[in-house]
Parts: sequence; C-alpha cells; structure tokens
Amino acid sequence: MDALEAQVKQDTDLRLYKMKNQKRKDVWYFARLTPKDQFGPVLDRDLTNEHGGSAICLLCSTTMTFRIGKHKMVEHMNGKHADELEIYRVRYNLVVTAGGGIRMQRVARRLDSELMDAACLDNIVHVRTITPKEQRQVNKLLARWVARHFRPMIIVEDEAFKEFVFYITHELGRVSMVLPNRSQLRNDIVALAVYYRKLVKEAILRFCVFYSLTSDIWTGGDGHSYISLTIHFLTDAFELRSWTLEVQELPGIHDGAAIAAALNKMSEEWGLSKEYCTKLVRDGGTNMVSAADTLAIPTMACVAHSLRLVVAGAMIKKKKTIDQPEELPAWAAEVSKESAEPIMEHEEDEQLSREDRDQMDTLRDLAVDEMETYLNDTIVNLGRNETNAVRGVVQRFRTLACYFRKSPKGQNRLAECQVRARGIKRSDALRVQVDCPTRWNSCWDMLQRLIVLEDSLVRFFAHVRSPPGRVEFAGMEDKLWWPKASDWLTIKCLTTLLIPFGAATAALSGQQYPTMPLVVPILNSIRKHLSRTDLFAELVAVAGDEAFVAETLVMMNDCRRFILNLFDKRFTIFENSELVWVAYLDPRIGKRMSYLSECSRQGQRQSCPSCSSTDASSRMLRGALTPDTSPEHTPDPISNDRKLPKRSFWA
Repeated sequence: MDALEAQVKQDTDLRLYKMKNQKRKDVWYFARLTPKDQFGPVLDRDLTNEHGGSAICLLCSTTMTFRIGKHKMVEHMNGKHADELEIYRVRYNLVVTAGGGIRMQRVARRLDSELMDAACLDNIVHVRTITPKEQRQVNKLLARWVARHFRPMIIVEDEAFKEFVFYITHELGRVSMVLPNRSQLRNDIVALAVYYRKLVKEAILRFCVFYSLTSDIWTGGDGHSYISLTIHFLTDAFELRSWTLEVQELPGIHDGAAIAAALNKMSEEWGLSKEYCTKLVRDGGTNMVSAADTLAIPTMACVAHSLRLVVAGAMIKKKKTIDQPEELPAWAAEVSKESAEPIMEHEEDEQLSREDRDQMDTLRDLAVDEMETYLNDTIVNLGRNETNAVRGVVQRFRTLACYFRKSPKGQNRLAECQVRARGIKRSDALRVQVDCPTRWNSCWDMLQRLIVLEDSLVRFFAHVRSPPGRVEFAGMEDKLWWPKASDWLTIKCLTTLLIPFGAATAALSGQQYPTMPLVVPILNSIRKHLSRTDLFAELVAVAGDEAFVAETLVMMNDCRRFILNLFDKRFTIFENSELVWVAYLDPRIGKRMSYLSECSRQGQRQSCPSCSSTDASSRMLRGALTPDTSPEHTPDPISNDRKLPKRSFWA
C-alpha cells in the first residue's frame, strides 16, 4: 500500500496518515485520513483520529467527511471495492463479525498457490477518478460518436458495452468514470449540434461570398415529408466546402409556394442572401422549378439524377399498383422453407429494424414512381414498346437474382458450379447482386454480375434438371426461369449501351473536385456513344447466325434510339447553357473539347462574362479558351491532378 499511498499523495497533494485503533483493518488498509487545516503544524507521528477532517480511498481517490464513529468509508468500500476487501481477508484469514468488526478465522486456510497469487495485495493498483473536466470531455466524445454513426442512444445502457468500457478504463487505464445515461446523452448531442451549427455559421460568415445550394424532398415510411438544404462554396484558397444545413419536415401540399417558403426560411436562418446564390440544384419536378422562380434564384436540374431518369425506361422494375400488386415468384413458397427466418431481398436491410425496412421499401417505391411518371409525361406511348420488351427481360433476371439472394440452397449450389466453371476456390465464389431503385448504377451492377456468372448459371440449371438435381431441388424445375441465349444477348447489349451512364454518374457524384466543368464533355460523349449504329456489332458477331440474333439486334437498336430520344429531350438545354463556357474556362477540360466548331468557340468567348472585357486578365482567359494544337504545349493536367477523376470516355 505504500506505493498506492505515495501515488495518491502525488495526484491529490494531500497529507495522509493511517487511522489509529482500527476496528476494520480490511477497510482502513485501503483508506487514509487527512488532518484538518488547523492541525497543520502537528507532526505525522503525533496525528490521532481526533485530528482527522476527511477520509480518502486509495483505490479511487473518493473523499468524504470524517468524524470518529460517523463516516461512510465502510459503506463505500463494501459498495465499490468488495473484491479488494475479500482478497485482503482471504490473505490474512479474517472474517467480519456480527458486530461489524473483524477477527481471525479459527479454521486453517487451504488455498492453492494460484489463488494466493491472484489474491496478492501487492498487485492492487490505484484507480483514479477522473476530474469533472475529463468527464465532460468523455461525454462530448461519446455524444459525437453516437451522433456521427447513428448509434442508438440506448447503447449506453447495454450491459456488454458497459463491461467493455469498464475493462478498458478501470482494468487497463486504472481510471474510474461514469457513463452518461440516455437522457444525459441526448442533452449532450443537442449541445453538440448547437456548437457545430455555431462553427458552421462562423465559417460561412468568414469564408463564403458566392454559393450554390442543393435541395431535395422525400417522404419517409411514416408518411411525413422532409426537405433538405445543402450549401456549397469555395474559400479564398479555392477549398471546396459543403455542409447539409437543414433537414426539416415539410407538411401539407408541396407546391412551388410552399417549397419556396421553406427554402427562404432556412436560408434566412443561416444568414444567406439570395443575391449571392449562383445556382440552386434540384430534381426535375415542376414544383421545384416553380419554387426557384418564386425566389428568383438561378436553377438547374441535377445531371446525375436526370441521367438516371433517362435509362429508367429499360431498367426499372414494374410499378406496384392497387389493382396489380406485386406477384410472388413461383419459387417463393419453396424457398421460405429453407430457413427459419426469411432472408431480406436487399442485403443492406439486414441490420435495419422493421420500421426502417418499411421506410426503405417506401423510398424504393417512390423512386420507381418518379421514373414511371417521368417516362409517361415525356414520351407518352411513343417508343414505349421498344423498351417494354427489354424491361421485361431485365425483370426476369432481377427475379432470378432474388432467388439466389433468398435461397441458401441455391446460393451454395451456384458457388459449387463456379468452382467447376471458373476454376476458383470455394471461398472466392461470387454472390449474385440484387438492384435497388434508390441506388444509381445498381441495376447495371446486377446485370454485369450475372453476365460474369453466365457459365456457372448454365451449369446450375443443368444440375437442376439432372436426376440428382431433381432430388435436391424437388419441384423447382418448372418454377425457376431459365435464361435463353436471346436473353443473355439482350442484357449484354444493354450493359454495353449503358456503360457511359455508370461512369458519368460516378464522376458527377464526386465531392472532392468541381464537377460542373465535366458536365458538357460527359454529355457530348454519351450522345456520341448512343448514336453509334455499330454499337452491338461485336456482341452480335460472337452470338452467331441464330434467328434470335437479328430480332434482338433490331430490338436493342430501337431501345438505343429510344434512349437517345430521351437523352436529347432532357439534356439539349444543358449543352446550350453557360455550362459550356464553364467547361471551356477550365484548362484541364477546355483544351480537350475538340468537337466544338470555331463558331461555337467564338460564341462561348462572347458569352463568358470574364472574357467580354479587355483587360489583361480577360485576354489571358481568352487565350486559355483557344486550344493549342502543338503536342509539346498540350500537358495532361487531368491525369496529373488528383482532385479530378481519371480521364475516361469523355476525355
């Protein structure tokens, strides 16, 4: 205990001495007295119990008022350090008497050496109680972790979590701290949010002059609608800043006036002046357009969102209606018997509560509704037949992917087929993916994975129709859809058709570099890709001279023209907007826009605000807009700049 006592003296700067005439030696072995201030001159050897003003626990530094016969050290030790007391009594063969004292046991001890080593008091180390300042920092860090990663606040009352914290603090760190309860944690999170809002407001006031906004509206599974507001701006050092400022409930009818009022209120709360808003990026809804017009803010539709709408006609799942609810696949009843708990169709739903799963289903249905509405409003019936056939093939492959997702037996057999077909280890077998309407590019990923697994799937269906397979998959032979060669050719052509859409969505969704200069080059490249009449020539050549090849080629070319038609209707306005000179001004992009005619270049020079003056800086900008055709003066800035995506199909 001498080492513990010395450590406590150093930590607390208190004068400590042992209690005289101890009734509970086990308790006072771990505790000391401190004298009252008026007895400072008294020597340590002369201090008695009457001189004591307080008592301190050497194990946790807890202090309490002390008077002879009136103190709570025994209660404290029994409540907080019962294990240490028991170790002491075992070592010295002591027991507590009925009167509250302590005496030697009459029965001789019989303890093996391992127990004695574990009970050795020399191994007891002082545990320090953290200071109030340290406790506040602990609460703050815990609140930040829970809020940032969306942890449930009840986690602080979880016994396993408390055991984990106790081990790393008390056992390893030798410090004692108190975990906040849910109510305290909630208050800490609110205080943290207030603090961060203050920091963001100060940063906007200090660094932001001109800014752009993005906003979206959605409906949760509880039927409540919400609106968000995110700000984007560049600092004086050209550092990109983006913060989601608000997510608020938006009750009532979502017309342009209501949306404008909500956006205006949120902007005023953050001190944002509309005069300095350069652009509001939104979805393609007429209500958002009306809101921007009401606020007199320049606006544009989200390009990545618009790309998603263009390809929706050939890829989205069938919309559920009251008259025609979604039908269960023929294999659903058999698959439900394979596991005690039903397997979720979407892997990301596995960790969600039932309420959150219902909300995700609502969001997926809303995404399908939005794409259906766009197609109906834009095309009516023109060209829908060409994509309905392709959409039907995609839906059948989607149902097949769902089967392998939900059937452990089917998934295991497909993995075995991969081992034989692809010559891989069992642990390297790929899993079939299921698309999600709210995740862009997920349908393309699903089809691409199925194409990779084509040979393995052929082996799987051959096994199902074999005698052993009819036993293993009894009753499933006629319930599973077997893709034909024409179906495989269809999705191969479709993924080829949509390759640039996936790359464009990924590039335009970047947050570490400016995406606006990329818009026009990307759109131009997609148009050239969709305009290729020989786009499917290589796939058709590999497929051979079967009768279905010519029919599939006609269908896919009709689909290509349909998507090109949608693309033109949606994006012509972008390619004739200020986005052209925005791209042209960026030397990393402008020098590669070789498809622009000289007339177009001259027009962009005239429309660029910075290039209409005659000062030296504007002449320099006009020079930047003139492509240098000499190879030695054409650097490769895109590949050298880490802030831009690598050169791709648009370069």
